[in-house]
Amino acid sequence: MPVAKEHGSETIQQIFEWFLQIGGVSDAEDYRKGIKERTAMTREWSLFLEKYPLILSPYLMQPVGAWDSDKKKC
Repeated sequence: MPVAKEHGSETIQQIFEWFLQIGGVSDAEDYRKGIKERTAMTREWSLFLEKYPLILSPYLMQPVGAWDSDKKKC
């Protein structure tokens, strides 16, 4: 995140700091495993949609956050 620290606003620097606290930085193997899991989930979802082509559900189960909620600490 050196570019964000050097050129980013205080807000974007704080957001990157929170991201790092949540999950840290992944290496190539973690990335490969993540892509594998995502592909498997996408396949399962595609098979589900072949069987049930229309899904009716609420979009969100809670009110939408404020426009700048991503820069506020939870």
